[in-house]
Amino acid sequence: MAIFRDRLRFPSEFIGRGDMSRGGLMLRCAVDRQELSYVAIAGAIVNGKRPPKLAPRSYAGTLPSMPYQRR
Repeated sequence: MAIFRDRLRFPSEFIGRGDMSRGGLMLRCAVDRQELSYVAIAGAIVNGKRPPKLAPRSYAGTLPSMPYQRR
């Protein structure tokens, strides 16, 4: 870790969230075209209070469809 110093970063919104919640948060941000806030791991609080659950969302029809291509 010392070799990375402040170059190793992670989203501050991930603090206190589990794997599934982090994935849901990343999906929401991608659909909303919103960038997460990144902070350096060095000296950061990585275990914090659990944030409230994300409200359920439906993604049907929100992502652009990709044309099917046969090879």
